[in-house]
Amino acid sequence: MIVNAYAIVAGVLVVIRLPIAILVLGLALRACRQPRTSAETQRRDDRYYLLVLSATLLLGLNLLAWPVFYALLQSYVSQWPGVMCIYGVTQIGQGSQGLSRFLPSLLYALQVAKPLVVFASGAWFMLYLTNRSLQKSELMPRTLALMMLFALISAGDAALEGAYLLTPKSEQFLDVGCCAAALDVSQTTERFVPSGLLAESDRSWVKLAYYVLNAGLPLGLLACHFRISRNWLVFPLLVALVSLPVNWLYLVDIAAPAILRLPYHHCPYDLLPEAPETVIGMALFLFGVFAVGWAWLVDRFGRVAAEVDNGTPQLRQRLLFLAAFGFLSSLVLFTIEVALA
Repeated sequence: MIVNAYAIVAGVLVVIRLPIAILVLGLALRACRQPRTSAETQRRDDRYYLLVLSATLLLGLNLLAWPVFYALLQSYVSQWPGVMCIYGVTQIGQGSQGLSRFLPSLLYALQVAKPLVVFASGAWFMLYLTNRSLQKSELMPRTLALMMLFALISAGDAALEGAYLLTPKSEQFLDVGCCAAALDVSQTTERFVPSGLLAESDRSWVKLAYYVLNAGLPLGLLACHFRISRNWLVFPLLVALVSLPVNWLYLVDIAAPAILRLPYHHCPYDLLPEAPETVIGMALFLFGVFAVGWAWLVDRFGRVAAEVDNGTPQLRQRLLFLAAFGFLSSLVLFTIEVALA
């Protein structure tokens, strides 16, 4: 393992997050099994103060662990010859015969788990806020179920990150002939250089789809915000999901080479040290996608029989407005960055 300041911070977060996630999971499971015997218990969930406090703390730690994780990977760039960015760090261990062969898989799993953990944490919190607005806490079972799910995902993410930190990062290759592919992998730096995902002729279509989706989504969300039937909310959710791969293709094949002024360097990881303001654009876009998902979840699972006292419509509308702001702000930021490049 490689020990530096970022590794220590990431390790401390792992040590804190893992037991808290297990604690939240256990307390939520116990709360689910606890029978409700009084009207006071049905009206308010104040009895679960420790549980909610622990879950809120875990949510904050999950938010903090995401940027710390990428700061850790950036700090590892200088540890290997030929590695120029985080992409190179993600390739360390390919073809290795030791424990380091698990490093690429661990990093891939972590890069999927980090946004999933944040989304699950936010989904629980939104449903919890909806439940707080009710007089009889009708959504308590659903809130506890979602809390257990997000605690379980958080524990898995912390365990994966701990495994990555502890895994040796020295590569070991077979000592074979000079023509062997394994030896070639160890001696070449080509694996550390990212390549484009699309042909040059296809990039114009990606650019068009990027602007259509990211400009159309805010308009659709604002339309849903202003009292269009909530049954249509599934369509912005599907469009937001489709926009994820489109935005990734645009970032890799169009935005990153233009902003970095390196036409053949398709590496969005380099934007972190070279153009940190673009990270804000990425965060705004992801927040938009998350907010649409949270609004759909609140609408789908936050319905009760008497919706007069339910805070679902107000929270749903706020999330849709914030999602539209996120998409539009990200579009404006990246358009300016690419135009100025």
